Amino acid sequence: MKRMPIGILLLMVVISTASFAKTRNDDAAIPGKDVVLVVNADIVTMDPGKPSAEAMAVSGGRILAVGTESEVRKTIGDYTKFYNLEGRTIVPGFIETHDHLYMSSSQYVVTDVTPFTTPTLAAALDKIRHTQPNEEGWVVGFGADQQLYEEKRGPSR
Repeated sequence: MKRMPIGILLLMVVISTASFAKTRNDDAAIPGKDVVLVVNADIVTMDPGKPSAEAMAVSGGRILAVGTESEVRKTIGDYTKFYNLEGRTIVPGFIETHDHLYMSSSQYVVTDVTPFTTPTLAAALDKIRHTQPNEEGWVVGFGADQQLYEEKRGPSR
């Protein structure tokens, strides 16, 4: 399988936060923002009146137009980025088929020491040292990953 270019992945994230409710022919591109034109796509719109489309334009986090390539090109005029998805599918959002409710809710009462918030083991340990213990006297951390810390190791004591 080919790796998906980061631009397409970012475009999908932008699309997932926007609404596919209708073609917005009355909207113009947002000044100072790139207009992204996506063509040759299998776009699932979730609109019963127009369940699929082949092209769309996005600017400033908003979908400007969805429809055939010619309809979308007429709506937007110039564009700064162009993606031919070669028949790949775009869906409006991420569909979560299950959830870890306990884990998700516990993130509010434990210390986040993921390498994304604390890139070094030293920073993670410092964050734990400065966390107020819970009623039982414990400091609980989550997300430690010795492979992703800059030191490439976990705590030794």
